[in-house]
Amino acid sequence: DRRKESEGKADQAKATAKDKVDEAGDRAKGVTDSLRNDNDK
Repeated sequence: DRRKESEGKADQAKATAKDKVDEAGDRAKGVTDSLRNDNDK
């Protein structure tokens, strides 16, 4: 069923995008934390 197939691809793309966003958020948080630690020294 072609519709199911394209829905599956869309879901997969959404999941990938969410992972990328989460990853970027984690990286940004890590940078913020390390900057904060540098300021504390």
